[in-house]
Amino acid sequence: MRIIRILLVVLFLLPLVSFAEGEKLPVNKVDEKQKKESAIDKREQLQKFAESRIKETYNKCMLSFGESNFCLCLCKNLPIATTFENYISIMTSTKDGLGYNNRSNDEKKLIDLTIKAREMCVKEVSAKEIKKK
Repeated sequence: MRIIRILLVVLFLLPLVSFAEGEKLPVNKVDEKQKKESAIDKREQLQKFAESRIKETYNKCMLSFGESNFCLCLCKNLPIATTFENYISIMTSTKDGLGYNNRSNDEKKLIDLTIKAREMCVKEVSAKEIKKK
C-alpha cells in the first residue's frame, strides 16, 4: 500500500515539476529568441523615435509657418535625422556657409535631401494653391 501512495504522489507531482520547468530550448534557440526579441524592441524604439520626431517637426513648422499642407509635406519628406532646427539652418545658409565642401558624404547627402524636400513641398503647396484659384 505504501508503494502505491508513493507512486500516486510521484505521478501527481511529475506534471507539476515538468510544468514549472517551462519550455526548455537549446542554447542556440535561446540566443535566436533573444536576438529576435531585441530586434523587435529596437524596431519599436526606432518607430517611437520617428513618430515623436515627426510630431515635433510638424508642431515647430506650424508655429513657424502656419501652413498645414507645407508642414505635412515637410514631415513626410525630410530625412528623419534632420531636425526642424537643422532644416532652418540649412535653408537660411548657403552651402559655403554650411561648410558643405568640408562635410562628410553622409552630411552632404543629408543637406541635399533637406533642400530637395523643401523644393518639393514648395512646388506641391504652390500647385494646390493654383488649383484653388
